[in-house]
This record gives sequence, structure tokens and C-alpha cells, in this order.
Amino acid sequence: MSSPSIESQVQNAYIWTTVGNLMKNVVGVAISIVLARLIGPGDYGLLGMALVFTGIMAQLQDAGIGQAVVYNREKTSELPLYFSLAAAIGGTLTAITFFTAPLVAAFFHSPALIPILRVLSCTLLFGSVSGVSQGALIRDFAFRTTSLIELSGTAIGGVLGIVCALSGFGVWALVVNLLSSLLFQMSCLCYIVPPRFTINWPWPRVKQLLRWGLPLTGGSLLWQVYENADTMVVGRLLTDVDVGCYGMAFRLATLVNSKIATILNR
Repeated sequence: MSSPSIESQVQNAYIWTTVGNLMKNVVGVAISIVLARLIGPGDYGLLGMALVFTGIMAQLQDAGIGQAVVYNREKTSELPLYFSLAAAIGGTLTAITFFTAPLVAAFFHSPALIPILRVLSCTLLFGSVSGVSQGALIRDFAFRTTSLIELSGTAIGGVLGIVCALSGFGVWALVVNLLSSLLFQMSCLCYIVPPRFTINWPWPRVKQLLRWGLPLTGGSLLWQVYENADTMVVGRLLTDVDVGCYGMAFRLATLVNSKIATILNR
């Protein structure tokens, strides 16, 4: 049997990416509405301030290694190097986030951020490793698989978050929502493309990978700072309740544009 043509692979990728992201966004918005009814704006504000910092760090978590997997289609044998390099970077960022949590909390005048940031710091290590697995699937045009994993993770995280919100966990319901979704997606991705590590790091190849990936990471980092500059200012000058109200109002005002942009960009 002949393999599918590149045209049919791209067409299927468009279909699954569009349908998958559309369904994920519909489910995500529905879950957000339910959680907004159950959790106060102050809790949303705390998570929003935490995500400003972890979101910026997340742009650095694999230094473009996941995208390098897609770009270097012919270098499947280098996956152990990709996994090892990404895990080293993700582990370093996890440690930095964990130990600098008091400084971030002091910047926002909110000591409650310290445990939240320390719990969320593990997502940087998880994301760096699973990013390579996801890159390998995208490289092989497995968009159906990645779309179903993301949709399922969104639904599972949402259900667990709602259960925790109903139980009175406050901001930790939002943390559970985020963590459980990411953990499910990471487990599925790493099951399909298991991580493999190596201690053999050819320095010329490592420099080549970083030279290719860091400019992409830099662009994403600048955009992330731009996107979150307003939340940083509001969080620094006002209260967590103000940050929560502002964040929810901004999300509702830009809901249609942001969700459509997500689908098109992907």
C-alpha cells in the first residue's frame, strides 16, 4: 500500500487542527464560565499573577527543541539528545521558579503566590519533555492524535477543577484544573512517544540546535511579555481581586478574536 501523499497529509492536518481546537475552545470556555460562577475574582487574580511568571518561563522551557524535532525530520536518531537537552532546560527553569517564588510574590505584594508558584513550577519540566514528544507527532502529521489528547485533557482538567471548586478549594481548584490537564496530556504524549535520554551530548550539535531554536524562543518570549505587561502592572499596583476582575473582563472582550487566532495560528 502506498503512503499518503503530502497533500492529503496536510489536508487532514488542517481538518483535525481546526476541529480539535474548535472543540477544545468550546469546552474550555464552558468550563471557564462554570468556574467563574463558583470561584471569586480574588482567586482568579492570584492564578493570573502566577501565570504571568510561569507563562514567561514556559516560553524558555524547551528553547525551541520541540520545533527542531519537526524541522529536522530526517534526524529521528537524535531524539534522545532532544529529550535530554529539553529536560535539562526544563529542570533548570523549574528550580529557578521554585526558589524565586518569594521574589515574585514580593513584587505583587501577595505572599499567597509562593505555594502556587512552587506547585506550578513542575509544569515547566513536564512541558519541556512532552514538547519533544508532541513535536515528534506533529512531524509525522499525527494531528488527529494531538488534537484528541488536548481536547481530552481540557475536559478532564475542567471536571476535576469544578469538583474542587464545589468542594471549596478556591484558587487551588484552578491549579488542579491546569495541572491535571497538563499531566494527562503529558502522560498520553510520553506514552505514544516515550522519552529516551542520553549522556552523550555532541557540543557542536547542541550549539547548532540552540542557535536554531533560541531566536524562535526569543520571539515567543517577547510576545508573552507584551501580552502580560498589563497584568503585571495591575497586579503590582492593585489587589488580586482587581487582577481577577480585569483578567475576566479582558478575556470576555477578546474571546472571539483570541480563539479564532488560536485556530488559525496552529
